[in-house]
Amino acid sequence: MKKSITILSLSTLLLLVACAETEGKNESENNNNQNNSEAVARVNKHETNSQTAMNEDNEEEQEQEVVLDASTANVGDMYETNNGIFTMVTKADDFSPLKSGPITIEIDQLIIASGEIDKDAVRYSELESNEVDIIQLDYQLENRANEDVTFDMSRVTISTNTGKQLSTDYNLTTNLPNELMAGTFHSGSLIFLIEDESLEEVESIRIKIQGPRNSNFDTIGDDIDEELEF
Repeated sequence: MKKSITILSLSTLLLLVACAETEGKNESENNNNQNNSEAVARVNKHETNSQTAMNEDNEEEQEQEVVLDASTANVGDMYETNNGIFTMVTKADDFSPLKSGPITIEIDQLIIASGEIDKDAVRYSELESNEVDIIQLDYQLENRANEDVTFDMSRVTISTNTGKQLSTDYNLTTNLPNELMAGTFHSGSLIFLIEDESLEEVESIRIKIQGPRNSNFDTIGDDIDEELEF
């Protein structure tokens, strides 16, 4: 009888030990699972924060003004030239070629814009500020003659429908030809400064260019005198 009680007590003790070990193991596994969950949560939170920061950076980049080339810009866009950055106010690009003798002028676009020119351009001009309003005429010239021709684009004059007469601004306009060799092309931009003018009121310009001359200074084409509408 005593031996049976002893065996029973030993069995009970072993059972209690086993249960304790099982509970300890389960508790350890629960702790590990909790730790793993917390670690995963931290990783997910870090990834979420990183993605949020990336999204905010992308949104900031998208909110920044995009500066285009004048040929691809439209009204309201910002575009860059050799002299500064401008915002396009008005644009027209549907013009028939201007012709005089062997000279053909293709007008790519006629622009009214407002912007800021570089400090160097201001320094070499009589401007008091780098904030300017301009009329810009982008063009392509072709001399179809078999001889060199004098055709001076530096002496172009325009007038606006609002009564302003303007001459080419030499500080902002570069590489103006006064002679075209036989069978050659030339492209460029004419810049005219507008002062004390409401840009929205400018609806058209009249452009005057002296006709071409040959090497003997004989006139070989009529003067160009055309109206261009925006």
